Amino acid sequence: MAQLERPAAASAGPRPVVSAIGEIQPQDRVAVTGVIRAFAALSIGGCPACRYTLADATGEVDLMFLGRIAIRGLEQGWRCGARGTAAARDGRMVIWNPRYQLYPADAAGQRRGIQDHSRHDDHPRRAADRVLVATGDRSIRSALKANLEARGFRVDLAATGSAAMARTARSPDVIILDLDLPDVTGAGTVRLIRSRCDAKIIVITGQGSATVPAADADDHLGKPFRIDTLLGRIRAVQLPWAQAAGVAAVRPGTR
Repeated sequence: MAQLERPAAASAGPRPVVSAIGEIQPQDRVAVTGVIRAFAALSIGGCPACRYTLADATGEVDLMFLGRIAIRGLEQGWRCGARGTAAARDGRMVIWNPRYQLYPADAAGQRRGIQDHSRHDDHPRRAADRVLVATGDRSIRSALKANLEARGFRVDLAATGSAAMARTARSPDVIILDLDLPDVTGAGTVRLIRSRCDAKIIVITGQGSATVPAADADDHLGKPFRIDTLLGRIRAVQLPWAQAAGVAAVRPGTR
């Protein structure tokens, strides 16, 4: 008696781009449209940020812009389209530094042409900033890679000082540098990297470690730290106006 062949299970493909706000899950790629219901200026990790709550018939999502106190053109009551990668924060869905489009209405209530302001803000975020994470701690490397890539960054990893030096040839925009690397230690590592590239450097130090002089690093964090805090620092060190205002000043022991 011939056996019936069991059909092969269909392989799960990548989740499609989500267009309904209420269906958003962490790490989803989203392209949603809704109405701006609320605005708030806030501070994340000591750095400025602003939040716009976007709503459609299915739910709400927060558009979070790090290193910004407000976004020109975004106003409550206006329709807005947003694209990016979703994440969870404090029990809510968030899109960090999204690309966005405005759909303003004229006096007659008719929609005008799409106005894409995300390329023309005073301080736009590049779509693919490169971050080099240099730490001998595998768990930190893995966690930062997952979190940064989920927010649209390109991430290179280095487990040693020598590997970090080699990765600087890829012209990172920001370097997250652990001062407790297995082959090199101390602030001298920062100076060596400075001789290779002009990336912004945020050092991470263990509890009780010596303070890094402001002249050597752009900012620093003590372990443990929240990913929100690190993201705020990354945004701030890349914004010359924020540095001039003292937003990203080195704060010993800050988390």
